[in-house]
Amino acid sequence: MAEVQAKEVAFNYNSIVAKPLVSKDFTSVKPKNNNLSFFWANRIAGNPSGGRVSQLEAAGFRVATITDCEVPGLKPSNGHWQYGDLLLLCIGKADYLGALKYNEQISNERLNPAVAAKKGMREAKGLTNKMFAQRKVSFIQPTEEEREALFNKSIQEV
Repeated sequence: MAEVQAKEVAFNYNSIVAKPLVSKDFTSVKPKNNNLSFFWANRIAGNPSGGRVSQLEAAGFRVATITDCEVPGLKPSNGHWQYGDLLLLCIGKADYLGALKYNEQISNERLNPAVAAKKGMREAKGLTNKMFAQRKVSFIQPTEEEREALFNKSIQEV
């Protein structure tokens, strides 16, 4: 076989365009269906069975497909999106926002010292009404307007 001689090319440094040699931001998922929320899950966690993905699927997530979204700078693998150990999952937005609302309600319950003390030391993390009365411990509880603003912000980010 004949050897191919490579020609040396002269470059003008000023005409070269600066660009990184890294992938684009794979976290900026572009949904094709706005009724879905997306989540990158570690598919290796819980090995050997990949238990974390199974837990999320049991909670209502499913593997996101190329018909659900696009991921800039990433090629699909077998019809789904994978980036190293991460696998893109999706869930209905109403279900996801319902989970956020549930977490908010539980947090608000825990902010109430009487409710926290009633639930016991484990739930209250050892806090007692006496500690609250002595002002050794206090909770910051957002107003209704602040909670609404934070909730709306989280919806826009999803």
